[in-house]
Amino acid sequence: MLRINLDPSGVKVRDWYLETYPDDDRGSEINPDVTFRDVASALNDLRDPYPILGVADMGISTRCFWKMSGIFQIRLNDIYNILPYCN
Repeated sequence: MLRINLDPSGVKVRDWYLETYPDDDRGSEINPDVTFRDVASALNDLRDPYPILGVADMGISTRCFWKMSGIFQIRLNDIYNILPYCN
């Protein structure tokens, strides 16, 4: 199973998203308190990351998972492979 090293990133997902995609109004729907570390921790615990993010939009989640892969130095494909096991 994928295990994400949680040392990096107290960056808030919503702050990053709104700064990176200022024209995407859907970003305001992201939980304002959640960090990338929170999402990675959920995946480590096999918890569904979508309720933590506060959105189930595939465009937003894809962008967030892509950013996570860079922050935590993991393959994006590894994130998608673990999602079916999360509940």
